[in-house]
Amino acid sequence: MKVTGLIFAGGQSRRMGQDKAQMYGGVERLCSVLSQAGVEEVVVLAGTQERADGFAQDAVADPEGANGLHDVIRWARRRLKGTLLLVPCDAFLLDAKAVKFLLQHVESGGMPLDEEGHRQPLFSIITAETVLPEKANSVSALLSALPSVPSGMHAKAFTNFNTPDEVERHRLEHRRGQA
Repeated sequence: MKVTGLIFAGGQSRRMGQDKAQMYGGVERLCSVLSQAGVEEVVVLAGTQERADGFAQDAVADPEGANGLHDVIRWARRRLKGTLLLVPCDAFLLDAKAVKFLLQHVESGGMPLDEEGHRQPLFSIITAETVLPEKANSVSALLSALPSVPSGMHAKAFTNFNTPDEVERHRLEHRRGQA
Protein backbone atom coordinates (compact mmCIF):
# COMPACT_ATOMS: atom_id res chain seq x y z
CA MET A 1 0.00 0.00 0.00
CA LYS A 2 1.49 3.34 -1.08
CA VAL A 3 1.10 5.90 1.69
CA THR A 4 1.52 9.65 1.38
CA GLY A 5 1.85 11.66 4.57
CA LEU A 6 0.19 15.07 4.56
CA ILE A 7 1.62 17.42 7.16
CA PHE A 8 -0.67 20.35 7.91
CA ALA A 9 1.61 23.34 8.49
CA GLY A 10 -0.39 26.25 7.12
CA GLY A 11 -1.91 27.58 10.32
CA GLN A 12 -0.95 30.85 11.93
CA SER A 13 -0.39 29.34 15.41
CA ARG A 14 -2.06 32.34 17.08
CA ARG A 15 -3.04 30.48 20.25
CA MET A 16 0.44 28.96 20.59
CA GLY A 17 2.17 32.32 20.12
CA GLN A 18 4.91 30.82 17.92
CA ASP A 19 5.05 28.79 14.72
CA LYS A 20 4.09 25.22 15.66
CA ALA A 21 5.63 23.95 12.43
CA GLN A 22 9.03 24.93 13.83
CA MET A 23 8.64 23.71 17.42
CA TYR A 24 10.27 20.54 18.81
CA GLY A 25 12.00 19.67 15.57
CA GLY A 26 8.98 20.78 13.57
CA VAL A 27 8.16 19.59 10.10
CA GLU A 28 11.66 18.20 9.63
CA ARG A 29 11.20 15.84 12.61
CA LEU A 30 7.76 14.77 11.40
CA CYS A 31 9.14 13.99 7.93
CA SER A 32 11.81 11.83 9.57
CA VAL A 33 9.22 10.03 11.74
CA LEU A 34 7.05 9.28 8.72
CA SER A 35 10.02 8.07 6.70
CA GLN A 36 11.14 5.76 9.54
CA ALA A 37 7.62 4.32 9.61
CA GLY A 38 7.76 3.48 5.90
CA VAL A 39 5.72 6.35 4.49
CA GLU A 40 6.97 6.70 0.91
CA GLU A 41 6.04 10.32 0.22
CA VAL A 42 5.49 13.33 2.46
CA VAL A 43 3.85 16.56 1.37
CA VAL A 44 3.77 19.64 3.57
CA LEU A 45 0.60 21.68 3.12
CA ALA A 46 1.89 25.12 3.97
CA GLY A 47 -0.99 27.54 3.55
CA THR A 48 0.49 30.28 1.38
CA GLN A 49 3.08 30.00 -1.39
CA GLU A 50 5.40 32.30 0.55
CA ARG A 51 5.23 29.94 3.51
CA ALA A 52 5.69 26.89 1.24
CA ASP A 53 8.89 28.44 -0.14
CA GLY A 54 10.27 28.59 3.41
CA PHE A 55 10.24 24.82 3.96
CA ALA A 56 13.15 22.62 2.91
CA GLN A 57 10.72 19.73 2.38
CA ASP A 58 8.29 19.22 -0.51
CA ALA A 59 5.78 21.92 0.42
CA VAL A 60 2.81 23.24 -1.49
CA ALA A 61 0.44 26.13 -1.00
CA ASP A 62 -3.19 25.45 -0.25
CA PRO A 63 -5.33 25.52 -3.40
CA GLU A 64 -7.04 28.74 -4.38
CA GLY A 65 -10.63 28.84 -3.24
CA ALA A 66 -10.14 26.48 -0.30
CA ASN A 67 -12.54 27.49 2.46
CA GLY A 68 -10.97 25.42 5.17
CA LEU A 69 -8.88 22.37 5.88
CA HIS A 70 -11.69 20.09 4.66
CA ASP A 71 -11.32 21.62 1.18
CA VAL A 72 -7.53 21.18 1.33
CA ILE A 73 -7.98 17.48 2.19
CA ARG A 74 -10.39 17.00 -0.73
CA TRP A 75 -7.92 18.73 -3.06
CA ALA A 76 -5.01 16.57 -1.83
CA ARG A 77 -7.11 13.45 -2.26
CA ARG A 78 -7.77 14.32 -5.92
CA ARG A 79 -4.12 15.23 -6.53
CA LEU A 80 -2.41 12.33 -4.74
CA LYS A 81 -3.09 8.67 -5.38
CA GLY A 82 -3.13 5.91 -2.81
CA THR A 83 -3.58 6.14 0.92
CA LEU A 84 -3.26 9.45 2.77
CA LEU A 85 -2.03 9.73 6.35
CA LEU A 86 -2.95 13.08 7.91
CA VAL A 87 -0.51 14.64 10.39
CA PRO A 88 -0.85 18.02 12.13
CA CYS A 89 2.38 19.98 12.55
CA ASP A 90 1.74 20.10 16.32
CA ALA A 91 2.05 16.30 16.66
CA PHE A 92 4.94 16.83 19.05
CA LEU A 93 4.63 13.32 20.54
CA LEU A 94 4.24 11.37 17.30
CA ASP A 95 6.84 8.68 16.76
CA ALA A 96 7.53 6.02 14.12
CA LYS A 97 6.18 3.18 16.32
CA ALA A 98 2.79 4.90 16.61
CA VAL A 99 2.66 5.55 12.87
CA LYS A 100 3.55 1.91 12.12
CA PHE A 101 0.88 0.75 14.57
CA LEU A 102 -1.75 2.91 12.88
CA LEU A 103 -0.75 1.79 9.39
CA GLN A 104 -0.84 -1.87 10.42
CA HIS A 105 -4.26 -1.60 12.06
CA VAL A 106 -6.02 0.54 9.50
CA GLU A 107 -6.11 -1.04 6.08
CA SER A 108 -9.43 0.47 5.06
CA GLY A 109 -9.15 3.91 6.65
CA GLY A 110 -9.64 5.05 10.18
CA MET A 111 -9.21 7.65 12.88
CA PRO A 112 -7.09 7.03 15.98
CA LEU A 113 -8.29 7.70 19.50
CA ASP A 114 -6.11 9.71 21.86
CA GLU A 115 -5.48 8.68 25.47
CA GLU A 116 -8.79 10.26 26.57
CA GLY A 117 -10.69 8.25 23.96
CA HIS A 118 -11.32 11.25 21.70
CA ARG A 119 -11.28 10.80 17.93
CA GLN A 120 -8.36 12.64 16.35
CA PRO A 121 -9.35 13.53 12.75
CA LEU A 122 -6.04 15.23 11.91
CA PHE A 123 -4.26 11.86 12.32
CA SER A 124 -6.69 9.94 10.08
CA ILE A 125 -5.90 7.49 7.34
CA ILE A 126 -7.90 7.91 4.16
CA THR A 127 -7.64 5.11 1.62
CA ALA A 128 -8.44 5.34 -2.08
CA GLU A 129 -11.64 3.40 -1.32
CA THR A 130 -12.79 5.76 1.45
CA VAL A 131 -15.95 7.60 0.42
CA LEU A 132 -15.94 11.21 1.62
CA PRO A 133 -19.18 13.19 1.76
CA GLU A 134 -19.42 15.80 -0.98
CA LYS A 135 -21.09 18.51 1.07
CA ALA A 136 -19.14 18.29 4.32
CA ASN A 137 -18.04 21.74 5.49
CA SER A 138 -15.60 20.76 8.25
CA VAL A 139 -12.85 18.20 8.78
CA SER A 140 -14.96 16.37 11.38
CA ALA A 141 -17.90 16.13 8.99
CA LEU A 142 -15.67 15.12 6.07
CA LEU A 143 -14.12 12.26 8.04
CA SER A 144 -17.12 11.33 10.21
CA ALA A 145 -17.65 7.93 8.57
CA LEU A 146 -14.12 6.72 9.32
CA PRO A 147 -14.05 4.05 12.00
CA SER A 148 -12.39 4.82 15.32
CA VAL A 149 -9.10 3.05 16.00
CA PRO A 150 -8.21 2.35 19.65
CA SER A 151 -4.53 3.23 19.87
CA GLY A 152 -3.60 1.40 23.06
CA MET A 153 -0.10 2.17 24.27
CA HIS A 154 0.35 4.62 21.35
CA ALA A 155 -2.65 6.80 22.24
CA LYS A 156 -0.54 9.64 23.67
CA ALA A 157 1.29 9.97 20.33
CA PHE A 158 -1.98 11.05 18.71
CA THR A 159 -2.18 14.24 20.75
CA ASN A 160 -1.82 17.69 19.27
CA PHE A 161 -1.15 20.95 21.10
CA ASN A 162 -2.76 24.34 20.53
CA THR A 163 -1.57 26.48 23.44
CA PRO A 164 1.53 26.90 25.61
CA ASP A 165 -0.60 25.79 28.60
CA GLU A 166 -1.30 22.43 26.94
CA VAL A 167 2.43 21.93 26.32
CA GLU A 168 3.25 22.84 29.92
CA ARG A 169 0.55 20.51 31.29
CA HIS A 170 2.08 17.67 29.27
CA ARG A 171 5.58 18.50 30.59
CA LEU A 172 4.33 18.42 34.18
CA GLU A 173 2.52 15.09 33.64
CA HIS A 174 5.64 13.64 32.02
CA ARG A 175 7.82 14.75 34.96
CA ARG A 176 5.37 13.25 37.45
CA GLY A 177 5.40 9.98 35.50
CA GLN A 178 9.19 9.80 35.73
CA ALA A 179 9.31 10.50 39.49
